[in-house]
Amino acid sequence: MLVFNMQINAIVNVHDVEDLKSLGTYRELKNAIETKIGSKLGVKGWNSLYEKIVFLKSAVSLLEKETAIYEGRKFSEAKIFLSKHFGINVKARAWKTLKTKVAALIELFKSDSFDPHSYYEKTKLKKFRDSSKLEGIVVNYPEKTTSLDSTLAKYKR
Repeated sequence: MLVFNMQINAIVNVHDVEDLKSLGTYRELKNAIETKIGSKLGVKGWNSLYEKIVFLKSAVSLLEKETAIYEGRKFSEAKIFLSKHFGINVKARAWKTLKTKVAALIELFKSDSFDPHSYYEKTKLKKFRDSSKLEGIVVNYPEKTTSLDSTLAKYKR
């Protein structure tokens, strides 16, 4: 579950379509987000997925500041308002479910400040591999079970 949450956070905090593509397949990423929020995104393709993520981030930042926008309405009006606001079909049969889904959306897409260190750590291996390709060197990602000691022992003279 922790890996799933870390992957979702990485998906939501991408900076462009190429970063999004580096995290996995389109279907995996789309399904992970849809599972987390409990609604279909209604996207087709990498660009529309990225645009939906950016749109949801901005929609959540507006809603974070004024949660009373939908709470003073009738249930059906609030559901329609939130569906239009987020650009997705928010399905719920009771206030509790609706508030849970909205809280999940806010938690997932709330804006965090940019952390250059975490961005570097996230992208350094891919960038190293890509820059090595420019020099004709093919670098394979090591398996996650491979430790530094075993790699050093392999090449020890």
